[in-house]
Amino acid sequence: TANSEEIIMSWRQDEEEEEGDEEREFTTRPEHTILLIDARENMFEQMNDEGETYFGASLKTAFGFLKHKIIASDKDMVGVILFGTKNKTSTDAVSENVFTLVPLEVPVAKSVSSVGAAAEEDFDPSSHPFGGSIAPSETCPLKDALFTCSQGFLGCADSGKDSSKRIYLFTNDDDPLNGDKSEEDPVVQSARDALDMGAELQLFQMKHGEAGFEVDKFYKR
Repeated sequence: TANSEEIIMSWRQDEEEEEGDEEREFTTRPEHTILLIDARENMFEQMNDEGETYFGASLKTAFGFLKHKIIASDKDMVGVILFGTKNKTSTDAVSENVFTLVPLEVPVAKSVSSVGAAAEEDFDPSSHPFGGSIAPSETCPLKDALFTCSQGFLGCADSGKDSSKRIYLFTNDDDPLNGDKSEEDPVVQSARDALDMGAELQLFQMKHGEAGFEVDKFYKR
């Protein structure tokens, strides 16, 4: 089973390859990236013998990503959004069970610190403002999470045609809708809406159980 260091290294390799390609075309093109992290109960299971959870590994990757961007660029923006939380971002937020941990912005010390704290091994989700996690048997708010990502890009003043938009989705659940076909089309449409506005969607799947992660169950759509 992979650990957070392997996930981070995989991301860094992808990032360096993409940045090398893009530098040849867009030397000043800002990057706007949202890390969309599954925060349901399944993500708090242990993923290795060291006691690291899937959620913790994802947050460590987000922590490393934010630190990297602080050093690498003063124009790139990063957001961190959790889905499957008991609470929503605020009382007037539209999306239920979706919590914006870091709004889409140029990374600052406060946001890096908040993500780092949530990545600690002794982190208690029930004591955090997102209020803990919903069970994987409950309706997965992936549609609303993708909608929140799109709204984040739209609400960013600098997120125009010249910016590169990306959504990195972290999960260990290859069947988030529990086989409910009636829920698939709305989720797929929400993903297409993000793609239509120029965003790229990349899945960071984590092996879960003996069967591993079967992408064909849902994410191949």
